[in-house]
Amino acid sequence: MDHLIKRTGGVKPKVAEKGPLFKINKRDLSLLFPEPVKYYLT
Repeated sequence: MDHLIKRTGGVKPKVAEKGPLFKINKRDLSLLFPEPVKYYLT
């Protein structure tokens, strides 16, 4: 996975974070973000 950061030149240089570069199908989102686990501490 790459994380893109863009730098622009000129008189006042700027940096813009574009985020990670990867593609994932919507049906596979649970692989990245599984259901949260609840713990009951009693």
